[in-house]
Amino acid sequence: MKTQLSILFALCFSLSLFSQKKSNSTANKWSAETFENLKFRSVGPALMSGRIADIAINPHDESEWY
Repeated sequence: MKTQLSILFALCFSLSLFSQKKSNSTANKWSAETFENLKFRSVGPALMSGRIADIAINPHDESEWY
C-alpha cells in the first residue's frame, strides 16, 4: 500500500512540474510601462512614535502585554 501511494505521489508531483507555461519575455517584465500606473502612497503610521519598539508580557498574566 505504501509503495502504491509513493508511486501515485511521485506521478502527481512529476506531472505538476510541467503544468506551468514558461514565459520567454522576461526582459519586458521590468520595463517602465509595467509600473507607469502605480502611484506612491504612505504606508504605516504617520508618526515615528506610532511604531512598536519592544514587547513585554506579564509572566503571571499572559493576556497583559506592555
